[in-house]
Amino acid sequence: MEIVKNSRAATVNPADISTEVDASKIIRCLALDADWECEEQYKLPNGKKIDFFITAEEGGKTLQFGIECKPRLHFSYERGTHATTLASYFEQCAAYARELNAPVFLGPYLIERAYLPSGGIELSSMDAFNLFGGRVNVGTLSYSYYNYREWDFWALVLRGRRMWRSRGHNAGYNTDAATIVTSQGSKKERAPILTSSSYNVLKEEV
Repeated sequence: MEIVKNSRAATVNPADISTEVDASKIIRCLALDADWECEEQYKLPNGKKIDFFITAEEGGKTLQFGIECKPRLHFSYERGTHATTLASYFEQCAAYARELNAPVFLGPYLIERAYLPSGGIELSSMDAFNLFGGRVNVGTLSYSYYNYREWDFWALVLRGRRMWRSRGHNAGYNTDAATIVTSQGSKKERAPILTSSSYNVLKEEV
């Protein structure tokens, strides 16, 4: 599942995500190019709705996740990635992830480099969002872009690791990162989510 050069979602600029309507168009194009089944305004068991619910097929297996679309997720927008703004988004995404029992990704986040958050004492607001959010199955849908647009790529980043990359080196799904947190108390546990049965399980719950 590689987004090819000049495809509908291959080139994105910060101006393209200035409103939620525009950002949603980008996600629709990405879903089409990546060959994802995309359900908009998907109703959760508690009656609330998430912007996008995605079903992706890979090697005979199914992966499901949510995308919560927000505008201005780029550092050129003064408050688009402000910590207090992201804290509100985090709360919303975490609640959706609990309801879905599947990862939820905030996006589209645009950055002028290959995005992969790292730990340390000083973190950017988006790095903190991804690293902390991953502990409750919340990640980031990122778009990394360069001067040479053929290097651009999309990624699903969860707990500081790419779960999926649209093209380039290691394109496709990373089965090691495609896990969901199932921890109870202090014991860390991860369960695979790229399975042949996940589609039916989630559908039955809704």
